[in-house]
Amino acid sequence: MMSDPVETDASLGYLRKLARMFGGRIVVIGGWAVHLLADARYREVTGNEYLRSRDIDLIISAGGAFVTRFHSSIRTLGFVEGGLPFRYQLILDRDTGAPIDEKKAAGMNTHDLVYIFLDVFSSKKIGMGSWVIPDLARALRGRRMMGGIPVAPPGEVLKMKLLSFGERENSEKREKDACDIYALLHYCGLGRKQLPGNPALRAIADNYSEHIAETLFRDRNLGGIVRRNLESRLVDGRARRPRQ
Repeated sequence: MMSDPVETDASLGYLRKLARMFGGRIVVIGGWAVHLLADARYREVTGNEYLRSRDIDLIISAGGAFVTRFHSSIRTLGFVEGGLPFRYQLILDRDTGAPIDEKKAAGMNTHDLVYIFLDVFSSKKIGMGSWVIPDLARALRGRRMMGGIPVAPPGEVLKMKLLSFGERENSEKREKDACDIYALLHYCGLGRKQLPGNPALRAIADNYSEHIAETLFRDRNLGGIVRRNLESRLVDGRARRPRQ
């Protein structure tokens, strides 16, 4: 799972812009949230940076005036509707980093372009396209600042990751979710959090342990340890003490 540094650097740059512009009225959830929450501890264990992300997932406050300002501001940055009700996309020229419109992009080679996707979540219906999940209000209230970026608490990020894993059709995104879920459970201060009979975690333990070991620890042979660590979080009669 090799990320494109041009894409991830650009994504992080826009994430920082959004954090500066909107501060406590937004909170990061998804892949960048896992990166920000897990990176310090993961570096201590492995000596490497935790996986970066291309997509930006944000929960935004539901205030009408704020939503209007947010929507107007992301359009000014170059984000446009991206094919799903909650998704906005930004196309950049890979060489210059400048935003370009879809008409110009259509005349360029795909490898000369960078796509950044912004998925917007909210706790109730707002005046722009968003994915409405009522429980997300807790993530806004419990946000923490990580390097100047407001991030949802790890328990709330974990809930979203477990939900998205079960709905993914793209195999690469499922693999990334599996790694992120492992990192949330073991490097983000969730202690001995248990997930009774969780089907997503069971599927990850059974089918993705070797992939997690190879991706996060550069050693596929650690898959058995990864699996036992995951199973230790399942209250299903097969719990073991984690070793990694």
